[in-house]
Amino acid sequence: MAKQVRILLLIGALMLLAAVSSRAQTDPGIPDTLRIDDAVAFTNTGSGVLPVYLFNDEELAYFELTLEMSSSAIDFDSVSFVGTRFEDAGFRVYRDLDSSTTFTLGAQQTTDLLPAGSGLAARIYFSFETSITPMTVTFDTTTFLTPSNIEYSTTVSEDPFDPPFVPQFVPGSLTIEEPPPILDSVWIADVQSEPTQSFAADVHLFNETDILNMQLSLDYGSPYLSYDSVSFTGVRGASANSKQVFPFTSMQRLQIQLDWTEGSPLTPGDGVLMRLHFTVDSTAVDTSITIDTAIGQNNFITQTAAAGGEQFTPIFNSGIVSIQISTDVGDDPDQPLPDNYYLSQNYPNPFNPTTYIEFSIPQAGHVRLDVFNVLGRRVRTLLDDELSAGMHRVMFDGRSETGGQLSTGVYLYRLSTESYTESKKMLMMK
Repeated sequence: MAKQVRILLLIGALMLLAAVSSRAQTDPGIPDTLRIDDAVAFTNTGSGVLPVYLFNDEELAYFELTLEMSSSAIDFDSVSFVGTRFEDAGFRVYRDLDSSTTFTLGAQQTTDLLPAGSGLAARIYFSFETSITPMTVTFDTTTFLTPSNIEYSTTVSEDPFDPPFVPQFVPGSLTIEEPPPILDSVWIADVQSEPTQSFAADVHLFNETDILNMQLSLDYGSPYLSYDSVSFTGVRGASANSKQVFPFTSMQRLQIQLDWTEGSPLTPGDGVLMRLHFTVDSTAVDTSITIDTAIGQNNFITQTAAAGGEQFTPIFNSGIVSIQISTDVGDDPDQPLPDNYYLSQNYPNPFNPTTYIEFSIPQAGHVRLDVFNVLGRRVRTLLDDELSAGMHRVMFDGRSETGGQLSTGVYLYRLSTESYTESKKMLMMK
């Protein structure tokens, strides 16, 4: 009964915030900032993911983000909070707003307030027809008034019963492109750490042709991380005859330049290129920090003259550092369970070679998660077990049932229970 009362109070608080958002004030301190990242998807995948980041200089109880996209050619599907700063929020919500281009999302802390910090707040998933014309869809904040005069906008609040503040907002975009002719790609492995601990984040590279040099500029964007070094021992980058690392610690940025020679290039392959070493500050709080390419900086790979001599920007997938403070406290028994079955789009997508698949089930039962090729042949069973109700996440490492690495291409993954079945597409690039 107490749980039901608390949920009703939460819903009332959210409605109250929506109703008073027109009276929202400007943040008197350092402006809290909601930022939509720029992302890229490919026409043949039929899906895209847009990250949302939040900076707050004080504790927060709630955020609401209402967005309008510039085109109805793509469809808003869902929002995931798994692996974000609001993963443990007691109340999370997203919905269409009776418009093909407008939607809202938000999260409410129910126990402890969200500590001051910066990091990933949510991931927004979209779908589109694979016949779509390449385009860039922009996303900006908007205000939406329902027929019952409930207003949805973009606000944050330090207390669910106080008037909210209007945060600073940075718009973003989803660019849908034709699949690139060159599939060279760089990605950073996700890692977990704790305050005072040191860790290494692996930077992977897949290249199809001989490489002469490459430049990579990375932002790690958090005062909770202290840069230590970049190591090349025992990895592919060790073969470079010149390795230059330029740390800009005041900007939380790294620029890395690797050079080979025409006679001794980096040959085609797949594997760890280098390792980034950091230490987590003792004052760090539970948060997610993204290591991403630096905005406005030139990231490139140059082929040898014999391979064509082209300079191009590789496909890039960012990595997430999840900082978690150790605790002996168990799971919150009052955490609300999902109301229905749901299968999310894998992330990242395209991927090489690792991706994550999230799904929710409203009741305990037997769950099976399979991967199929485009011919409908099952290549891997990722899960075949009894699971408890709630949100679950499974990693797929791009390998078949026998352990062999799968080839580049489109694959299907299917979630099956006694009463629910759903499939989605994903693109693996090698």
